[in-house]
Amino acid sequence: MSKHLSLPLLVLALLLAALTTAAIAPPQFQQPTATPPALQVTFTADRTQINPGECVTLQWQVSGGFAVFLEDEQVEAQGSKHVCPEESRPYFLRVDLGNRVEERMIQIEVGGEPVEGPPPATEVETPPTEEPLPPAAESETPPAGPNTYRYDFEQGSDGWQLDANWQRVAREDGSGYALRGTGEGKATLTAVQGKITYVKYRFSKDGGLSADITAGPTRYVLEIAARGVCYFEYPPPNGGGEEQCIYGHYPILPRTSHTVEIYINDDSLDIFIDGEGVVGEDLSQPLADQRTLSFESVSEAEQSVTVDDVEVRLDQPVQPPSKARSPYSWQPGPDVGPFTNGAIVGDLTVDGNQSITLGDGRYMVYGNLTLKDNVTLTVGPHTALYISDLFLYDNAQLIVKGGYLLPAGPVFDPATAPPGAKVPGMLGAVYADNQTTVDIENAKVELHFIDAMGQSQLTVKNTRFFTAGGGMVTPYDRATIAVEDSTLGAITLPIPAGATFKAHSLKPGRFESLNLSEDMDISGIGYNLILRNTEIVPDTLPTGHASDASERGWELEVYESAQVELTDCELRKLTLQIPGDGPALTFQNLVVGQPMNATVGPVVMKNSTVRGQWGFYIHGNRQVTIEDSDGVWPLPYDTSQVTVKNSRVNEFDPRQFTGTITFENVRWYGPGEIIMDCNFTMLGSLDLKVPTLAWINSTVTREYLFRVQDASGNPVSGVTITLQRGSETLTATTDAQGEARLRLKFNDDNYQQKWSLTTSNGISSEVGFFTTTPVVLKP
Repeated sequence: MSKHLSLPLLVLALLLAALTTAAIAPPQFQQPTATPPALQVTFTADRTQINPGECVTLQWQVSGGFAVFLEDEQVEAQGSKHVCPEESRPYFLRVDLGNRVEERMIQIEVGGEPVEGPPPATEVETPPTEEPLPPAAESETPPAGPNTYRYDFEQGSDGWQLDANWQRVAREDGSGYALRGTGEGKATLTAVQGKITYVKYRFSKDGGLSADITAGPTRYVLEIAARGVCYFEYPPPNGGGEEQCIYGHYPILPRTSHTVEIYINDDSLDIFIDGEGVVGEDLSQPLADQRTLSFESVSEAEQSVTVDDVEVRLDQPVQPPSKARSPYSWQPGPDVGPFTNGAIVGDLTVDGNQSITLGDGRYMVYGNLTLKDNVTLTVGPHTALYISDLFLYDNAQLIVKGGYLLPAGPVFDPATAPPGAKVPGMLGAVYADNQTTVDIENAKVELHFIDAMGQSQLTVKNTRFFTAGGGMVTPYDRATIAVEDSTLGAITLPIPAGATFKAHSLKPGRFESLNLSEDMDISGIGYNLILRNTEIVPDTLPTGHASDASERGWELEVYESAQVELTDCELRKLTLQIPGDGPALTFQNLVVGQPMNATVGPVVMKNSTVRGQWGFYIHGNRQVTIEDSDGVWPLPYDTSQVTVKNSRVNEFDPRQFTGTITFENVRWYGPGEIIMDCNFTMLGSLDLKVPTLAWINSTVTREYLFRVQDASGNPVSGVTITLQRGSETLTATTDAQGEARLRLKFNDDNYQQKWSLTTSNGISSEVGFFTTTPVVLKP
């Protein structure tokens, strides 16, 4: 949703979907053309002809280039992969050379008779190691001992009980088989039960996935869902009915393979993801010896999770390489400056010449924090600062050296928050303005975005700054953003009125050296962006889901009078700023996920793709129509008149909107924010599947078309429809076509309440803001 106007914190607390970007104008960009080292590629298979059911091992070694991909998955420069194609097919190894892609291919022929494979679970008889593993920052799989069981599902799913929504499936990339859960369901390991001490598995996800170790009456659950990585015990060890989540901070990318390891000892449980200690706890009492493992999918019907390469060990004491503890479980840091007991309660402005250094602990800000004048706030090593919105003005500085900068919203617990705490924004943001400085080095940042405005400077070095759907930086005005040896989730480029911007092959990937002001064909842009040895993570977000509103890759926001030309580019979002004065506009046939050759307002697209959203900021009294399009994101203001026809809306964020929006055969399936004193009218036929909606200080008058029909679907005239909500009553009578219309008002207090509906011919139903129109009433 709109990043700029997430003002009331309650709004963001309601959101579980990533917010989208706001006004930005597109700078003119080209992919860097640094020359990689001389290329050497070896790509082999142990066999190229197999029978059905057999597998082969692909091996590769690459010297030179910027990145290596096996099929569409980025891999290390040297490695191997076990694949089991069901039919003859090629496998491709691709090397990104910056200005071109080098490709190698191996054809695997499948023919002959099917071959019986080994049993799905293999007990490994390897003597246990006698030397303890040395402490390490990252996990290495410990040597296997007796009672080690592995499941790769290549030959079946024996030993597992699968609910109706779980099944064994072939991987889309042809790399073998896995278990997949769609919607809500469970896969339980029934063949191996006992004193489980170690679990390892590989997963990828669109929806939510939990791994559940049940020991006696207690479940120990690792949940990976929209709210992030969460570990909890159920029932809670201290009583109560609600689970007490310990949040782990690690970016789980959709449709990307991640590996989880769970170490279970008598006095602790430690969870590592991709080799990094993420979350765990010291147990108040040992787990019961009888333990079972299950996986549970918690998703929308069209979303899925995949689990593969499961390893389970019984009766083996396995020590983790280090304790996996989330910063959220750390003790509050020492009192310093405005922080007492590790917290600031409520909104606060800090000014003057103060220097505040946070160290050795966890610090929470329960409100908005503003730094002014010459204030310097430093976050040191082994320190975590949880924020909502952090504003910097004048010459203030934010310095993060070796610590964490994290959003307060996901970890906010009203039961434990101090009196007077404000509900924080879910995703966290930093706004740097004037002559301020933000300096981040050797850190882990999981905010939604950082904006650099005025003449501010943002420097990021050796830092991971991305989340499942965020981690964005945006330069404005005359600001400078310099990123080195780091990973970002997204970059938004604002293209102001009158500016020009031409980009060639602007896509996510690794940038060895890029200087916007020197390397790009631009004019009228005052800010600068510098990237050195920095990766923008691949856009693995699915299209057609609520995640379309997330931030990823490159995003442009273009003012109507700018001139933009995109050739062979890939954007997550393309947003247009439409000022209040001007003629009526119509936009048609906008698609997501497919290359386009078209002119869209001030943007000329040549074989370029928008993967997520087409945004429209519409001001004044402008009339805008959007037809036959996908990924539509309307942001109407003022008294504008907006019509959306035969389209799919994946986000709707009106602001101070008092005009009218008309939907005709539209599906709204993403998040929304109806905030900032809106008072508008909503007309037409609309199917709502809205996962999250923030509503503050706003009123909406929605018109409903009712169609009364008999059992055969014929219209019934003269039927009185009565709607009641509390003391309010409205009535209407159907015309000759069996139709009647009523307008219902909704505000902050009642938008989640429903009206009861009755008809004079005996039909009863309910109608609410989220009801699909037209409303068809049949006996």
